[in-house]
Amino acid sequence: MTLDEQLTLTNTVLHELAHQWFGNLVTMKWWNDLWLNESFATYMSYIVMTQAPELTKYKGAWIDFMGRKFQGIDADILHTTHPVVNNIKSVSEAESVFNGISYGKGASFLKQANKVLGQDTLKKALHMYFQKYKWTNTEFSDFIGALQQAYDAKNDTSMGQKFKFNEWCDQWLKNSGVNTLEPQVTYAANNSLT
Repeated sequence: MTLDEQLTLTNTVLHELAHQWFGNLVTMKWWNDLWLNESFATYMSYIVMTQAPELTKYKGAWIDFMGRKFQGIDADILHTTHPVVNNIKSVSEAESVFNGISYGKGASFLKQANKVLGQDTLKKALHMYFQKYKWTNTEFSDFIGALQQAYDAKNDTSMGQKFKFNEWCDQWLKNSGVNTLEPQVTYAANNSLT
């Protein structure tokens, strides 16, 4: 077995093991939040690959993660795009969201949430979530509520006083399409650019 094959197998096994938490211990009430099971498992497989002593010889995990992220971006620019959090009406419709958006874009959100919250705060949020909801079914607001509670307890203003964690989550997860930047040019009273 080549190194590439070993790493692919390792990543797959780690992904499936992560479903012990999102999927088995706690799972979502309906397919609308399928993304959380798959995004969490995707993100955690890369976290373990970069932090487990047995795997530290492999330095390219985040490069591989970028490939997963770009699968989400590629799917997000198509006319068939959808938000990470969906309004699924039937089980057969749920099959259509097992794609790069649910896996890649959702995992990218979790990576960004880890950056915003900090790893210790994210761990506290996950611990609270699992303790409160173990062996039950949850909804989007339950998970985001646990993140929000941990963020509030941290009392961190590094994102600015006006930063609203819940709104940031909604922007990432409830909107489809990739982010775009639109420059704005303004002129000062003396007609110079500002």
